[in-house]
Amino acid sequence: LALDRAITDHLNLTHRFQIGPLSAEQLKLDISKAFASASGQAEVAVRGMDLAAGLPRTLRLPASEFRKLWFRFISRATAIVREALALTSPELARDVHDGGIHLTGGAAQTALLASTLAEQINVPVHIAAEPALCVARGLAGVRGNSPIE
Repeated sequence: LALDRAITDHLNLTHRFQIGPLSAEQLKLDISKAFASASGQAEVAVRGMDLAAGLPRTLRLPASEFRKLWFRFISRATAIVREALALTSPELARDVHDGGIHLTGGAAQTALLASTLAEQINVPVHIAAEPALCVARGLAGVRGNSPIE
């Protein structure tokens, strides 16, 4: 959610353009695809409200415009993981070293997060098969509800 909010704020402050949470999530995925592409210079499009004109429109921007936000988010995430690992017991630290870290949730699909984490903390980083559903499935299991498909 932090990156989605940063994207929303950036569009609002820089372009006087407003989008909702679902559009921010989709734009995050589109930017991730652009960053993962060979050139990383792709253009992304987002539909929302042009606040200056008071009308809906499509805004097309170079994905590179979001690079600074991206690395700020990744740096913050890396610092949080480092702090958590510093508080980890030796036995769990061994397991993390051997098996790595598994990313779940929407942010797991953020381009460059897994590779940067692996590089910075020197352990394997894996992305769950369906990262966006992992948390919901885990909570459903804990509550004894039927599995989420």
